[in-house]
Amino acid sequence: MVNEFYSKNIPLDRKLSIASSRYVICYPKPQSHRCDEVVNELLSIGIDNYIPYGETILGQYRILGRGWSTNVFLATWRRRKIVAVKVLHPNSRRKTILKEALFWLIASHYNIAPEYYTATKNVLVVEPVLGPKLKNYRPNSCSEYKYIVRRILWKTYLLDKLGIRHGELARPWKQILVDTEKLEPYIVDYDAATTTHPNNLTQLLGGLLRSKLSSLCLPRVDKKYTMIRKLLKQYKKEKSIEIVERLEASLGI
Repeated sequence: MVNEFYSKNIPLDRKLSIASSRYVICYPKPQSHRCDEVVNELLSIGIDNYIPYGETILGQYRILGRGWSTNVFLATWRRRKIVAVKVLHPNSRRKTILKEALFWLIASHYNIAPEYYTATKNVLVVEPVLGPKLKNYRPNSCSEYKYIVRRILWKTYLLDKLGIRHGELARPWKQILVDTEKLEPYIVDYDAATTTHPNNLTQLLGGLLRSKLSSLCLPRVDKKYTMIRKLLKQYKKEKSIEIVERLEASLGI
């Protein structure tokens, strides 16, 4: 049985078997030997069908996203669950996705990332978040936006305490998805993650405070900019809950 929540909006009647979806799974080289490996791994873990859904277009197909080393698409898993599948494409210089999968597993355990399901050498399977990327997120009110910012703030703090440096949160617009049903943001894409000098919270705020939504909904920031900078400098040394709470107060969230 496919997830009831998602099935209302997803074109399940247009799904394609994995064997007949090589073009979209392994773009730009669907006939490569590496694609054979990826398809075999998908079938071995029970990925049944590709579902044409998402804002990224590859020819006549739609997928959830495409990065420098991976393609991400919606699929059915074990004929009853809809999942997001991330695969290394044939042009990728990465030899395996398992390092990213490990970071994702840890982050999902703390509800920072969408739920982790399984992984192989070339494939990562996780819970899909079909809400908008942060760059396309349009809150119903400033109160809602402040709540989302507060949730993101605490999730970056947790990543810092876990010793994981995401690596891309200075430009958070594509790395954060917002589940508008649950009102919950999730940090995705751990392909650049490391354990070296994690400062996710400071990177995030540097990018986030430059957005139009922040200037509209967080008007207190300009007046307290010097204090916020001082707190961020202190946070780099201490990474304490007290500093995060003082940042919340300064941001007015």
